[in-house]
Amino acid sequence: SWNLKICLTSGCAIGVLFGFLHSIRSFSFLGAGVFFFTTLLPKNIIRWNLKLLLILSVLIAGAIPGFILDTMCKKTDAYFERNGLPVERSQKKHVLWHQVYIGLGLLNHPANSHIQYEDSSAAQKVKEYNPEVAYCSAEYEAILQNEVMDFIKKNFSLFLITLFAKIGLLLGFFIKFANVGILSFIYGEKCLRKNLPFLLALIGESLFSIIAVPIHEYALGYIVTSTLWAFFVIDELFKSNFLRINFLKSRARKAIMNPKNLTR
Repeated sequence: SWNLKICLTSGCAIGVLFGFLHSIRSFSFLGAGVFFFTTLLPKNIIRWNLKLLLILSVLIAGAIPGFILDTMCKKTDAYFERNGLPVERSQKKHVLWHQVYIGLGLLNHPANSHIQYEDSSAAQKVKEYNPEVAYCSAEYEAILQNEVMDFIKKNFSLFLITLFAKIGLLLGFFIKFANVGILSFIYGEKCLRKNLPFLLALIGESLFSIIAVPIHEYALGYIVTSTLWAFFVIDELFKSNFLRINFLKSRARKAIMNPKNLTR
């Protein structure tokens, strides 16, 4: 049973883990976080006040790794300044519009021939406006944001085609890595409550590939979630009576067709 001590300990441990993952790669905890909260919080095994405490402890503990890293960076910058060394300040958060911009170059089309999925493609576009803008700075992001919005206005149909192409590639990944799990889901028990956490986690993990491009490096969380879901539904199928019932049906059909083949 969940009590105050378990909620605080679990919340702090999970929060630190999520914060550490976020420090390594922005929002890389998203799929795991969505799965955790949608799996645990709806259950009645935890009282509502303990659920609030659990969420609060996750949020507070999740800020600790980022705070430590930010403090270390400030001390490093201060050391460089005291010793007359150049300090290059960059964005504290992961760039967004840089990835969105180069992600528009997924398909080959005359309208996006100047865009390629390379960091240099976005950097070159920014230099055309202002060569003095620092790479991945706030001004750098603002320029690319305007470029993305301008591209969508002028090439809305191409933008939609690119978006659906990314979704199609993600569906291909799902079919490839969930494989027999899809058949197990079709023939097994379809319980929304059990499958919803996996569905929401897949949606969360797919955002990285939709923002950028659906390559294995960006879709690792999506691929892992697809595989785990497949294991889950296969296990659910074997735990159900589906296989035993269909075996008995098969035996009954054989008995009807040829009663001599029926054995004890």
